[in-house]
Amino acid sequence: MEGKHLIYVLLLIALMGVGYGIYHTTEIDDANKELIAVTEQIGSLESLIQKQKAYIEVRGEAVALLTALNIMQKDAAGIRKEIVDLRLGEEQARRDFEQAIENSRSNAAGLVLNDPILPNGIRLRNARVEKVDKDVTTISHSEGISKFTPDMLPLELKERFRFGMPIGGPTETATLTAATSSVPTITASSLPVAASKTDLLSAAQKQLEKLKKELPYLEEELKKTETESAAATSPSKKFYFKNRLDSINKQIADLKGQMLLAENEVKKHE
Repeated sequence: MEGKHLIYVLLLIALMGVGYGIYHTTEIDDANKELIAVTEQIGSLESLIQKQKAYIEVRGEAVALLTALNIMQKDAAGIRKEIVDLRLGEEQARRDFEQAIENSRSNAAGLVLNDPILPNGIRLRNARVEKVDKDVTTISHSEGISKFTPDMLPLELKERFRFGMPIGGPTETATLTAATSSVPTITASSLPVAASKTDLLSAAQKQLEKLKKELPYLEEELKKTETESAAATSPSKKFYFKNRLDSINKQIADLKGQMLLAENEVKKHE
């Protein structure tokens, strides 16, 4: 009887061992399945992370490109503005230059000349400018009053009144027009109209006064241009203002030279 009980106990223990083994094996299989699932999820997450990194890098490059494009567009807009400003400045300088020439011609009345010699070799004694037009210059002298086309004037007068030289528009040509074809030239038979010493002194004084009035205008223009030049930042503007300053300084120097000649004329006839 006791032997049977022992056998039953052993069988029960064996069954319990088999059941425990089966249960343990099942747990291991489930754990393996969970591990595989977790591994797959981790792999998916890593793949997603890599894709996100690539997207972020591409987006960063796109942002950098857009930023660079924006900077380039701003630079291009600045350059276009500088070009427009430069063209406007050139146009204004051209107008100022043309106006200066017109003023020089209109203010030339009464200018006393130092016995100029014409291209044909004739010397004009006691010469004085009466009027300067685009195609005709009227000069009084010891032998009368005559009108000259630009090609009949001495070189210094051509340069002074900018005849035959570009002034921002079509080049002026020193040609004789039909309207001035009957302009008389200087000959020994011209009617003498002698100018008195008082007239010459008065003309020289008037010319000196006109020159003195022009000087403050040029000096003010020089001061204004110097201020604008100091404020210029771009190379193109600096280049423009440098040329502008050189031009104004040359005009001032020429004007002072003319004033000195006019002062000498005044002293000569006093």
